[in-house]
Amino acid sequence: MIRSSQGSGRDHPPTTEGHHRRHQLQQVIRRTVGGWASGKIRRRPIVIPIVIEA
Repeated sequence: MIRSSQGSGRDHPPTTEGHHRRHQLQQVIRRTVGGWASGKIRRRPIVIPIVIEA
């Protein structure tokens, strides 16, 4: 779960907190997509190419 840091009393700078949240979101997406793809394909290891338009 990703929560707001307002009023949390933490001493972390916003950039560190933002990086942590981004990493958490990446991990959730990675595990969810990886679990789904692994169940569909039934092979390991699995490589999922990702294309990002700039």
